[in-house]
Amino acid sequence: MIEYITGLFIYYTVANTDVYTVIWYENEKKCLEAMIDRAPLYISLDAEAMLCKKSNKISKEPLKPKIRPKAQS
Repeated sequence: MIEYITGLFIYYTVANTDVYTVIWYENEKKCLEAMIDRAPLYISLDAEAMLCKKSNKISKEPLKPKIRPKAQS
């Protein structure tokens, strides 16, 4: 399975200005886990949204099977 670098985007407002922060993770699963762990940060910032977005950058190539030698007849 191909895994992509994924960003945890947190949208919030500071001094009447909309801003966002991105924290990058190795894959979507780690980002989703971090989103749960970062819930207190979301609440303390009074954030408007928090979500994970996959990039188009591959973080791990899929495993390829080894080439087997040809059988001798």
